[in-house]
Amino acid sequence: MLARPATKSRCLQRDHGGAYTWVVLFLVDALQNSLDPKLFVRISRGTLVRLDAIRELLPWFHGEYKVVLHDSTELRWSRRYVSQRPELLKLP
Repeated sequence: MLARPATKSRCLQRDHGGAYTWVVLFLVDALQNSLDPKLFVRISRGTLVRLDAIRELLPWFHGEYKVVLHDSTELRWSRRYVSQRPELLKLP
C-alpha cells in the first residue's frame, strides 16, 4: 500500500470495493497512526510503505535511502523518517 500526496499534508486513497470506487481524503499522520508499525513504515512526508513490499534498502545521499520494492518501484526514504525507524536498517 502506498499513499502518495495530493497536497503537502493530505493524501487521496482509492478503495475499490465491488462495483464502487471510493476516494477518501485523509491526513497522512492519521493514516500512519491507524496502521500497525510492525507492518508499515513512513518513508517521507506523503508516503507509507508496507514492509513486506520492500525488496532492498540502498544507502543514498546525505543520510537518505533508496527503497526498492518487489515490483521494482524506487522510492526515496528521507533522512527525517530514517531517523525515526533506525532498527529497520539492520534487517536482512
